[in-house]
Amino acid sequence: MINAPMRFTTTNYKEIFFKYDKDINILEIGPGNGHFIDWLIANGYKNITLIDIEEDNCRYLRKKYK
Repeated sequence: MINAPMRFTTTNYKEIFFKYDKDINILEIGPGNGHFIDWLIANGYKNITLIDIEEDNCRYLRKKYK
């Protein structure tokens, strides 16, 4: 399990994720509009699961990451 700070910046992302293999499974709960997911994808991470309870956001994210 990764204990990450609540406030992310690109520097924080690098400190947290670059030490892990790109094939790790990542679960993002409440991904908002997906900025963090965009960063993960741009840096080669592929095994990403998103969970959101807002139906409109789920539709938006499905369309964005189809």
